[in-house]
Amino acid sequence: MDIYCLSTKVDYISKEELFNEIDTGNRISVIGCAAHNVVRAYKDPMLQNYINFASYRIADGVPLTWPYYIINKNKISRFNGMDVVENYFFNENSFRHFFIGSSEEILKKAHSNILKKNSKFNLVGTYIPPFSGVSEWKLDEIMQKIDNCNANFIWVGVGSLKQEELMYRIQVVNPDLNMYSAGAAFDWVAGKTKRAPNLFKVLGLEWFYRLLAEPTRLWKRYLVDNTLFLYLFIRQLLTKEKFRQPLEIKQ
Repeated sequence: MDIYCLSTKVDYISKEELFNEIDTGNRISVIGCAAHNVVRAYKDPMLQNYINFASYRIADGVPLTWPYYIINKNKISRFNGMDVVENYFFNENSFRHFFIGSSEEILKKAHSNILKKNSKFNLVGTYIPPFSGVSEWKLDEIMQKIDNCNANFIWVGVGSLKQEELMYRIQVVNPDLNMYSAGAAFDWVAGKTKRAPNLFKVLGLEWFYRLLAEPTRLWKRYLVDNTLFLYLFIRQLLTKEKFRQPLEIKQ
């Protein structure tokens, strides 16, 4: 049964199921869905299209697990993007990895830190896009670099909203790639930011820890978008279909 959070179909699969999909050779693209990007997708049909095009949209945040709990009356084992990053960065695997990030310095430091834990990590290439809209990026140049490196696992960490569009554009050209929306993973692996302590994770308050750490950059995401999310979530909860259909967009 399909379950929607606002207008986004969320795939409630376990971490083990996702890893098995990747490890057995299936080429998939995965986007982590949190309150802020499903709100933006609800308001932006083009962004919704980019997200829908992914193979899987996982619940990367406690609020995205609420629809599953309400419909099925039981909790689902939650994992987030950093769990996926840890598995494929720090454990030996045969993938040929390619990083797309916002800073050469960050990617180099991230790679160096990965090698300290996984000396066989195979990073075959990187790409740093310009500071502009994705539509202005040279997609043919990106694809050429990926092809030249024979990469098969692309990690896209250029910030939420941009990375969803870029993943869509890459997948349209070459669907035979694994892709993951890395978000702030490169910053974390490089040591620029810290992951929330276990207490925050257990309580589902990783977002609050990040807000305290980066208030200037994240205040709108967590205070404005998340407030709107709660309003829209309640609206959807009060509909007849609840979360079995996308929430209708009010004009």
